Order: sequence, then structure tokens, then C-alpha cells
Amino acid sequence: MIHVLVVDDEKEQNQVICTYLMKNNIHAVGCTSAAQAYDVLFEGHFDLIIFDIMMPEIDGYEFAESIRRIDKNVPLLFISARDDIQSKVRGFHLNIDDYLVKPIDLDELLLRIHALLRLSVGVRFRSLWDIHLGTYYLLLCVIRWILQCGVSLTSSPADVRRTYRRCHICGWLLLVLVLDLILSGMVFLMVFRDHTYDYPGMLIYLAALYTFYITISAGVHLIHDRRHQEPIVNAANILSLTAALVSMLALQTAMLTQFGDGSLSPSQMNAISGSAVCFGVLGLALLLIRSSHVHLQQTTQNRS
Repeated sequence: MIHVLVVDDEKEQNQVICTYLMKNNIHAVGCTSAAQAYDVLFEGHFDLIIFDIMMPEIDGYEFAESIRRIDKNVPLLFISARDDIQSKVRGFHLNIDDYLVKPIDLDELLLRIHALLRLSVGVRFRSLWDIHLGTYYLLLCVIRWILQCGVSLTSSPADVRRTYRRCHICGWLLLVLVLDLILSGMVFLMVFRDHTYDYPGMLIYLAALYTFYITISAGVHLIHDRRHQEPIVNAANILSLTAALVSMLALQTAMLTQFGDGSLSPSQMNAISGSAVCFGVLGLALLLIRSSHVHLQQTTQNRS
């Protein structure tokens, strides 16, 4: 979810902006002074900051200058009743990203926010959430590549043992790296930092259809193909089901964001579903490790 900080000493306008952004799936926090905003910024991360120029004690120019000393990349959007060129030039010299003149059109404000976030997407990828997410998908690609390298066209004992060893390695990678380091970190960020997925508009319905399809398909293939005792096929099915479970977790967080009515706590639901997915991946990883180890021992005994 996008997190926006709104700093404006006009309480009514501040509340109107925050309410409008919340209705459009943007988490907005309102502050009525720069001093209050400093405290809020110290406690959490925001993807974009909207603030007025004319504020008591610390005006918008001084606030922008102090923010830029701390973070040179977070998008800054000025809002002001001043429409003179001098005010705009002074603001842009402080490296603000956009300038909106009052009275504010809320639809235009929403468009400006999305435009600024698209421009800063490269910077946003430096967040812990994006690092975990990117590393998760990268590790799945690496594990699949290891499995693919283990495919052999011959059935010689040496090739069979090599295949089982690769499956065994993939099981430990899935257990130690994907589960312990990456997936658990993602769940932690969901529960304690409110990092979630967000599917705009009707895309969430397509995402739901696709997620249910890949989850059911992966489960069916895992059960059906286990009787063939093909280690590479079983390992690939386990990886597919792992990816499907994480996609299901992502869909649940997005649905809570878009359709939640406040009766359910997103943090509690994310904790429950995240724990369930972690235990599911744990079981799949242990299944892959155990089955490959058993078959590796059998091939070694047959060799002797």
C-alpha cells in the first residue's frame, strides 16, 4: 500500500485530503504542523509527502530543506495558495517534485501522486519490502535453474545420484533461505510495518482468478505426480506450490486493503495467514529434503 504524509495547518482541508486518499487505497497520515510531521516521520516510512508552504513556526520551505537533508529521494509535493513564479522557483530550487495551487482538485491531486510515485519507482525499490520481494523471486529462479541443470537424459546410477543431490540442495535452499530469511521477513513487514500488496481497480479480480488457479493446479500436480517417483518433477511441483502459497498470501493482504471494513485487524489476519504459509512452505521443504535423502540412500545402497 502507498503511504502518504499530509502536512497542512488547515485542519479541515487536511482531513478532506486524507479521507479522499484513504478511499482510493492510499494510506494517508495528517499532521497540522512541521514539528508534528517530524515526529511521525521518525516513527515510519512514507512514499510521498504533501505539505503547505504557509505554516506557522516552520514554513514549507524550511520543512522541505530539512527533509532533503534527511532523504534526497522521497517525492515532495507543494500545495499553496501562492501562484506567483517566485514561490514556485524557490520551491523547485529546494528540489521539490511538484507544485499544486489551491483550491485543490482532489482528482488532479490523485493523478499527481501516482505520477510522482511512478517517477520514483526506482528509488522505492530500495525499501526492505522490495528487497525481500525481489530476493524471494530471484531465489526461486535460482532453485529452478539448479533443478533444470539436474535433468539427465540417461538413467545411469551416477546421473540419478546427481539428480537426487540437486533436489536435496534445493530443499535446504528452500528451507534456509526462502523460508527463514526471506518469507519470514516478508511476513514480519506485513504484520509490523503494514507493507502489503495493492492491485488497482479490477486487477484484483484477475489476480484472484489466477492465484486460485495456480494454487489448485500446483496442488493437483504435486499429488498426481508423486506416484511416478520422478525427483525433478516432484521438486518442481513443490516449488510451484510454494510460489502459489505466497501468491495466496499476497492476494489476502490486497483483499483486506481493498475490501476490509475495519471489523478484521489486517495485522492479525496477516499474522495468521503468514504463519500458515510459513508452516506450509516448511512442510514442503522438509518433504523435499526427506524424499531426496531417502532416494539418495537407496541409490547408494544399490551401488554397494
